Formats: sequence, structure tokens, C-alpha cells
Amino acid sequence: MKQPAMNPSDITRRRLLTLGAGVPFAIALGGCDALGNALKPLVGRILSLKLQNISQRSVDLGLGVNVFNPNPIGLPELGLNVGLNLADESIANFGTASPFSLPREGGADLDMNVGINALGLITTLFSLRNASEVPYKLKGQATTPQLGGLTLPLSASGSIKLG
Repeated sequence: MKQPAMNPSDITRRRLLTLGAGVPFAIALGGCDALGNALKPLVGRILSLKLQNISQRSVDLGLGVNVFNPNPIGLPELGLNVGLNLADESIANFGTASPFSLPREGGADLDMNVGINALGLITTLFSLRNASEVPYKLKGQATTPQLGGLTLPLSASGSIKLG
């Protein structure tokens, strides 16, 4: 049986339909990368640092951190991993225990607990025994699976008053 000849305009319509279905998919796949490159990094600030428990081997600290989202979109279901540096010494790496969300152009206060090596902290604190402030740096990243695994950097620096 002989098939009818295809009209050239039918081929063009098929190509357009195929492209029309593929383009949004390609944009969706590439969109997360483009979105990540277009967004500003998150900004952090230490609100509090409290000694919770001391043993011979470890020191447990409670760390209050404010994380600010300077972007025009909200960020859902974030997980945060951060490194803490006090007086130019790496003290600890830690992360949030449960996901949190950030509103667009807004922030959230987080309370985190971190256990660190007692000797490292004591050495750092001993070197600061006469200081009235301790300089700190936070450096890390927040990731959200809700936006295709989008990862945004977070950084903060400043000083914590002692006493």
C-alpha cells in the first residue's frame, strides 16, 4: 500500500512541535544553573556563641546565626553547611539539623549546636585571653532540593565581644 506524499508544511509543523516540546525542557534543565549564577550569595552574621558543655575531649557550643537572603525570590527547604573560624583558626564545620526557608529579601535566625575538639578551642582562647573581641569568619553554602539542587554560597565576618 502506498503512503500519501508528505506536504513540506507538515514536516515544518512536526519540527516546530518537536522543538516546541524540547525547548521548555532544555530551559528547565539549564534554568537552575542560570538561576544560581544570577542570584546573590547569602549573608550571615553570628548572633551568639554560648558554651553549653565541657568535657575532657570536647566542647559543645550553641551558635546563633542570622542568614539573610538578598534575592528577589524565596528559598525553600534549605540545608546549610558552614565552617567556623575564630581568630584565624579553623574551629569547626557544622550544618543545620533540619531544613529551613528564607523569604525573598529576608532572613532567619538559626540556632545550631556544634561539638569541637577541646584542645583546639582552648589553645585559640588562650591566645585571646587579653582580647576584648574575637574575630570570626563563617564560610559555607546553602542547598535547596526544591529548586533543582540550587547551591548558594554564604559568608560572614565580624567580631564577637568577650566578657
